[in-house]
Amino acid sequence: TGGTSKVSEPVIKQGYRGNGVFLNDYTRLNFPEKMGWYERTDPFSISLALYPDTLYQDAGIFYHCEDFRLGLKGYSLFLENNHLRFVISHSWPQNAIQVRTKDPLTEKDWTHITITYDGSSKAQGVTVYLNGDKVPVIVDYDQLYKGILYQPDIHTYGFNGFTMGIRDKMKTFKHGGLDELKIFQRDLSALEVLFNVDPKKAEALMMNSTPAHPLLLEHYHKHFNRSADNLRSRLQQDRNQLNQTINRIPEIMVMGDLPQGRPTYVLNRGVYDAPGEPVAPGTPETILPFDDTLPKSRLGLSNWMFDSGNPLTARVFVNRVWQMHFGRGIVETSDDFGNQGAIPSHPRLLDWLAVEFMESGWDIKQLHKSILMSATFQQSSKATEAMLESDPDNKWLARGPSYRLKAEMIRDNALAISGLLVERVGGPSAYPYQPEGLWDEISNKVWRYRYLQEPGEGLYRRSLYTVFKRSSPPPSMLVFDVPDRSVCRVRRANTSTPLQALVLLNDPQYLEAARVLAEQAMGTDDKHGASRLEYLFAKITGREPDSQELELLSAFYKEERQRFSVQRDDALAYLSIGEHKAEANTDPVELAALATVVNGIMNTNEAYTLR
Repeated sequence: TGGTSKVSEPVIKQGYRGNGVFLNDYTRLNFPEKMGWYERTDPFSISLALYPDTLYQDAGIFYHCEDFRLGLKGYSLFLENNHLRFVISHSWPQNAIQVRTKDPLTEKDWTHITITYDGSSKAQGVTVYLNGDKVPVIVDYDQLYKGILYQPDIHTYGFNGFTMGIRDKMKTFKHGGLDELKIFQRDLSALEVLFNVDPKKAEALMMNSTPAHPLLLEHYHKHFNRSADNLRSRLQQDRNQLNQTINRIPEIMVMGDLPQGRPTYVLNRGVYDAPGEPVAPGTPETILPFDDTLPKSRLGLSNWMFDSGNPLTARVFVNRVWQMHFGRGIVETSDDFGNQGAIPSHPRLLDWLAVEFMESGWDIKQLHKSILMSATFQQSSKATEAMLESDPDNKWLARGPSYRLKAEMIRDNALAISGLLVERVGGPSAYPYQPEGLWDEISNKVWRYRYLQEPGEGLYRRSLYTVFKRSSPPPSMLVFDVPDRSVCRVRRANTSTPLQALVLLNDPQYLEAARVLAEQAMGTDDKHGASRLEYLFAKITGREPDSQELELLSAFYKEERQRFSVQRDDALAYLSIGEHKAEANTDPVELAALATVVNGIMNTNEAYTLR
């Protein structure tokens, strides 16, 4: 592979053959950059001689992998109570192979080790030889299905290649000896392994055995059988193609259960090393006793939660959906159904919705449809003085809901009415407009995350896809009461502040949406049977303007047109906000004036209130 190997702070003593390298607290061996660079589909073999100085509870022998916290991506060899532990991993231990030798290495003695791997991504493709003889192994993990090669990433801090000796957060093979390291670009046959350790013994076997000897037969099929070689070549091509396809599939973390649960204890006075009585998984019996036939695991808990006799799950969920559409739940304290929470305003309605929801097969879409098509929801939200006096919070539902839209809905609504909203479903997180350098203010590390805002559809995707940094939430959403996600929130606050008006008047997202919507109305003075201003007002608020409102809008439009005709550069600067370019043949003065009016309408209470 070329390059230079480096040994730092070595202790040179008698080795397996000639001199060997012994390790102290600072000994480190670095090899050329691409030495040992193998994908999970590549066959390879590694041999070396080891001298365990003592019983090593845990020690690293060699590494071609990333850190523990990154899942040991790559391959590596460890000693565990002097048993060899070989790992090939994409993300250890869930996506990895791990095998251990049944018998430990002998202390104070040299042992020649060879590990071969056939590129199958299976534990059975790993073979371990000690002093030339194949030894039995225990398979701990056998679930490798993604690539093991290092890929530069903000999390990785670089890659050191094939290394031995001291490594951060790994226990070193202190006072142990290393010798005769060899790396092969194929999986050696058992005969080759023997020849590497004891050439005379291998030669004697070849001279004195028939061609049917297992070692000779295996060696022949690995290196001289052309048909088998062609099949192996085609198989590796298919594996490489499959690996490339699977590597592109994103994954998320999924919690799993241990085969045998850990014992759990009450901690005396909360002290972690003072366990008291053992405790077992359980649920509140006052809600619903836990069926003894259910497993005491997450599966059993799920069955208990969705049991038809459980009075809580369906009620809590339908109450939150009701809250989403009406602004308040049937139980106002949607985060507390306990004896400290509010009593349902309509208990029979809550029960009916819960039962319907369960009997529909927990059909969420049907639940939304039932609420939205109800006469209760479709009532006018206009309130009389008598209604406001007798029921200011609309607890008794004499009128339709009226409340300020959520932060995400306000942004999505602005994009939707302007035609900028990208309706594609799924995909990676998006990076919409945000003040430049905001993330840099909360971190001075070289490897800090960058906010990846760039022109394109990411600026106009639904707010659901907006990237969310817990220590720095999207600022325009934060102003509209989006919680920072440091803790779980069932109910958001619903405030009205001057900052919200400033966001709607100055955020590039809203200025751009206003300009694009104004551009749509520029084609004609009479669109959809109404004037430009009437059309835009109805598009934004959902109703026609009355005569007084239309008069105010017309006066404002005239003032802005006069202002921009005198200050044409201001009009051009205003129209340059945002990545979506204005039409080249549009009068900038007319467009800027109309866009300012649109932006003003968007900032009214009616534009961001559900009525």
